[in-house]
Amino acid sequence: MEVDTALKLVDNAVFNKLGRHLSGPEETILRGTWEGMTYEQMAENSQYSLNYLMRDIGPKFWRILSVALAENITKTNLRTVLARQFKSGLGNLSVAASWGAAPTATLVKEVDPFVISRDIANWRRKKEPKNNFKQPEETVAVDHAPDWNEAPSLSNLYGREQELEQLKNWLKDGNTNLITIQGLVGSGKTALARQIAEEMQEEFDVVVWRSLNRMPSLTELLVKLLRKLSPSSFGTQNDLISYLIDAMREYRCLIILDGLEDILQPGQLSGTYQPNYQEYAELFRRVGQESHQSCMIVTTLENPKEVSFLAGEQAKVKTLPLTGIDVDAAQTMLQQEGLEINPSGAALINRYQGNPSALKLIARIIRELFHGNVAEFLAHEALVFGDISKLIDKAWQRLSPLEQEILNWLVIEGKPMTLGEIQQDLTLNVSQGELLEALISIRHRGLIASETAEGKSLFSLPTIVTEYVANHLIGQISGENSGITSTEESIELSLSNSNPAFVNLSKWSRHNFEAGWQPLESLFTSPAKILPSLRSTYPLRGDDTIKRCKYFRLNKGSETAELALLVAINNDSRNKYNIRVQIHPWGDAMHLPDSVSLSLLNEAGQVLRTVTSNAQDNCIQLPLFRGETGEKFSVQINWGESTMQEDFSI
Repeated sequence: MEVDTALKLVDNAVFNKLGRHLSGPEETILRGTWEGMTYEQMAENSQYSLNYLMRDIGPKFWRILSVALAENITKTNLRTVLARQFKSGLGNLSVAASWGAAPTATLVKEVDPFVISRDIANWRRKKEPKNNFKQPEETVAVDHAPDWNEAPSLSNLYGREQELEQLKNWLKDGNTNLITIQGLVGSGKTALARQIAEEMQEEFDVVVWRSLNRMPSLTELLVKLLRKLSPSSFGTQNDLISYLIDAMREYRCLIILDGLEDILQPGQLSGTYQPNYQEYAELFRRVGQESHQSCMIVTTLENPKEVSFLAGEQAKVKTLPLTGIDVDAAQTMLQQEGLEINPSGAALINRYQGNPSALKLIARIIRELFHGNVAEFLAHEALVFGDISKLIDKAWQRLSPLEQEILNWLVIEGKPMTLGEIQQDLTLNVSQGELLEALISIRHRGLIASETAEGKSLFSLPTIVTEYVANHLIGQISGENSGITSTEESIELSLSNSNPAFVNLSKWSRHNFEAGWQPLESLFTSPAKILPSLRSTYPLRGDDTIKRCKYFRLNKGSETAELALLVAINNDSRNKYNIRVQIHPWGDAMHLPDSVSLSLLNEAGQVLRTVTSNAQDNCIQLPLFRGETGEKFSVQINWGESTMQEDFSI
């Protein structure tokens, strides 16, 4: 016996006894049982949860079948009983049973929230044998129970009254088909979508929540949606979109898709789909443009390009940019997190731009480490670390190389910059058009701010983004395997003091460093020196460039200069190395002393090049030079009558 025949037999038997047809969940259990599935497999292949099928529907369904078939029916004996009763021709299992017959028993009908979908009803009408009995009209509707299977739990929402009101207006105006809620990680996009869906569910025939974090293909997503809205609608991909639009026309549906950025391509300008996910563009275009009575809400770090193109105040596609919450709401949230709010609270909120997730993470740290003392935490200048860094890291990893370069230079310059200034600083060769596209992309991601001054547009970064990018740059420049900075004191050198041993640079590629050569982290320990140090060491970033520095003192009369010699090497071919040499101030000094000279000498001791500092220099460097394996050179630092020399072999 085929499963469809068994389904018809059981449905007729239940109708004859109870005066109703099988519900969607009951049909799922019957089909799954017939095919030998476990409840877990049934749940995986339907829109119903395991707990709902196994605990809510299953026990009741087997009791109903036992009454309808006048025999004890269980999951294990269903096939045997149906085959036997069908073969013996018992009354309740007549395939040609009249649809118009009255129930054979006066049983109390059980209240069930599910009724047969229109497609299953149509299937039954087509398959039902022709007879002279008039068929009764069926009440046809979708499953009205909200589908929260993939939705998060409701959470406290602070300071989003205006956003909720805006979303309600759009959902009620009858002219909004598609809404994207866009903002940084931690801004509360998912929580806001969950709240509006909860508050507005009575306005819709059905509410469905689907997460995109597992990156379902478009076909997979549409099948899951149609199992809820129209269980028999399967065909080609274009047909599936059409079936969904049809369902959105017939019923007022609210569909939430959470985490669209997971199917967008990282490392590209914003809104670019990953390979094999470009078909989503057609879904959003049609949902946004075609006529229906439903609405789709999408949460995302960045909008797809077609959504940005279609969005507008008078259009059927709307975008709600989500920034931080205001000070009052943030203070309420921090109080709920156990912090005492004082004037320092506003400073804390401003430093994190009112990002709810960042503030919750910081509140926990302040509560556990600083006993709730916000001012004490603020005295420590660390802003972005640990889980807070991870909040921004997801957005950073999505940036294209050009976008990352722009953010790097906005941090290094430490001030708002014009378009021309950004283009002048960039190390990448790009046109102004490419630069404009990148700035628009960064703007769409919510990572850059713009303002006007003296008739010019200026671009800058939020504080939390600035510190993240600065930390990222320091990590790139120092190298991820650079180790921990030594605290050993520098060596005080007298006139003409030099190191008799050669520093073997070829060993550096194997992370074998001579004593005294330390990682670069200590160049960035003073907050005031971070930006100047980043500016001079920016070309040295990346793990393929190996760099170390050595600290020393030079004397000039009664004056002492604390300096750092930085050497960076990069192997550009089998035997060729690019070499960069710099001198930086060390300790608390912001600038080099006047007249510090740095010279490059060949193996014979001839001076090949010399550079000399001015009073306001925070770094001097030799021009980039190259050497082959086996060659030797020296660098010499002079200040007054004091000299330090280091000898190197490649």
